[in-house]
Amino acid sequence: MKKFPIGISNFKEVIKEDYYYIDKSLFIEEVIDSSAKSILIPRPRRFGKTLNMSMLHAFLDIKKSEENASLFEHLKIRETKSWELQGKYPVIYLSFKDIKELTYVESIKKVTSILQDFLDDYKAIISRDVLDERDFNYLNKLFKGEEVDPSRLSNFLILFSRVLHKVYDQNVVILIDEYDSCIIKSWQEGYYNEMITFMRNFLSAGFKDNDYLYKGVITGILRVAKESIFSGLNNLRVYSVLNQTFSDKFGLQEEEVKTLLLSISEEEQFDKVKEWYNGYQFGKSQVYNPWSIINFADSIEEGVQPYWVNTSANELIEVLLTNANADLEKKLTGLIDGQVMESEISETTIFKDLERGAEKTVLGLLLFNGYLTIDYAKQEDINYYYGLKIPNKEVAIVYKQMLERLLNKANNVNSSEILTALLDQE
Repeated sequence: MKKFPIGISNFKEVIKEDYYYIDKSLFIEEVIDSSAKSILIPRPRRFGKTLNMSMLHAFLDIKKSEENASLFEHLKIRETKSWELQGKYPVIYLSFKDIKELTYVESIKKVTSILQDFLDDYKAIISRDVLDERDFNYLNKLFKGEEVDPSRLSNFLILFSRVLHKVYDQNVVILIDEYDSCIIKSWQEGYYNEMITFMRNFLSAGFKDNDYLYKGVITGILRVAKESIFSGLNNLRVYSVLNQTFSDKFGLQEEEVKTLLLSISEEEQFDKVKEWYNGYQFGKSQVYNPWSIINFADSIEEGVQPYWVNTSANELIEVLLTNANADLEKKLTGLIDGQVMESEISETTIFKDLERGAEKTVLGLLLFNGYLTIDYAKQEDINYYYGLKIPNKEVAIVYKQMLERLLNKANNVNSSEILTALLDQE
């Protein structure tokens, strides 16, 4: 029986070490065929974003074209026209998922460290023989670990795109994984304005008017409001859980779950697994939580459990629940009681609206974080309304565990209807 890749999101490692892998390689074809030059894909945490981005990097990367081709030997992408583009592009691949510092200064140091690690693979081209004096001095300073002013650091993507284009005579692919991790943390710690300014400048430099860009893909949990961070990126297309595009590329489909259970001779567990880990609606696709499924399969003797729980990742949700106003409390209480609650939602996250408990923003955040899902959608004039519900038993337990922690933290939430409703659940 194959091992399951618990906590492993490096595509090359998953394939080379022969971990159990569910083929999502047609994600590559969907990105390549998209008319959008820049793509933002918000998905809940632990739904396969980083693994897919790592796979996309391995497929397109011109530096290790021959070595990486073997990784796709038995995957669906090899049978498509997109295979012609394997190993054809220089790729800038950065992950911001670990930028969770307490201050803005420390966050910028972390960004600098990430860029330095990335440049380690390009030592050979950081020379005066290839670069002009300005670019050489900038990159050499970064490469040596010297401090770079944030205003100059934010130009990295456009500058290195130009460098790679000069070296390889090909336009560049830019992949930014978990772009919003540092933004969420900055909001929690009180340096949001500084961080959002840096990220707006950083992303704009790479994705706006970049003549060297072939494709750009950004992933995260949230769609931060355009006016806050994506202003001016007119070429950006957003594909959230409300859209059909990429709907089957993140999370697991029912047949994929059945095949997995059959591989470990546990197919009789399917109904129980469905009750606990199914229920997400992405576009028109019914989706299972992949993190919970592989953890369950790896620990059959432990039975079904709420594997998706993670205290630090739930901090933002806990803040929202404690700040909910009376009307929102009533709606959330209905959800916890198992009802489908109809509401408008905001597809973009404006953090000021979160602070004042704006219902559409809070419900949108819960939806895009995976704490709610859609039962139905309808349109009335120019307004869209969604039937929202808690997706499955695991998430209902997550709510209960979060609220138990809140009760232990503060006395002033004891009267909350949300807390009462959650703690009354079986």
